[in-house]
Amino acid sequence: MSRDASSSVSKIKLTETANRQWHWAMPHLTEVSSHEINRFEELPVWKDAIELAVNVFSLTSRSQYRPYRSVRDQIERAAMSVSNNIAEGFERGTTQETLTFLYIARGSCGETRSVLCLCERLPALSDLRSEISDLKSSAEGISRQLRAWCNSLQNSDIRGQRYLNEKARKATKAREEREEALKEFRAVQLENIRRTKARAEERLLSEPHDLDTRDQ
Repeated sequence: MSRDASSSVSKIKLTETANRQWHWAMPHLTEVSSHEINRFEELPVWKDAIELAVNVFSLTSRSQYRPYRSVRDQIERAAMSVSNNIAEGFERGTTQETLTFLYIARGSCGETRSVLCLCERLPALSDLRSEISDLKSSAEGISRQLRAWCNSLQNSDIRGQRYLNEKARKATKAREEREEALKEFRAVQLENIRRTKARAEERLLSEPHDLDTRDQ
C-alpha cells in the first residue's frame, strides 16, 4: 500500500467514525454492530424474546393445557417478562439499570425453561414434547445473548445515556477517532515491515545467482 493510498484510507476511516452516531446501550452482537440502535424493537434479542412469547402462547392455547391452568399462567407470565424487561432496561438510560433489567430478563428465561422442563414430564403433554423442546432451545439462545450483552456493559466505563451531555459525546467521538487512526497506523506499519522483509528476502535469493554470473 502506497503512502498516498494509506492516507486516503485513513481519511475515509476517520470520516466514517466521525459520522457514526454512538449509542451507549449498543449490544456487542454481530447482527447490530454496524449501526446505531435507537429503539428496543430493533434489538435482535428483543425480537427473539417476543417471538418466544408468541410461540409460548401458541403452545398453551392447545387443549392439552386446559387441565393445567396454573402451569399455563406461569409460563405465559415468564415468557412475557423476558421481552418486557429487555425493553424496560433499554429505555432506562443508565448502564446499571439496564444491567438490572437484563438480569431479570435472564431470570425469566430460566423460569420459562424450568416450566417447559415440567411440561415435558407431564404425561398429558407428551404429544407436544417436540414443540416444548424447541421452545427450550429458543429460551436458552436468548439467555446466551443476554449474557453477552451484560458482559459488554459490565466491561464498559460508560455510565449511561442519562449522564451524557454534548461535551461527553464529543469526547467519546474524539476518542473513537484516535483509536481508529491508531489502528490504521499500525496496519500501515505492519504492511511496510512485510514489504521490507519481502524485498530483503528477494535480495538474498538473487545474490548467489549474481556471484555465479561474475565467476563465469
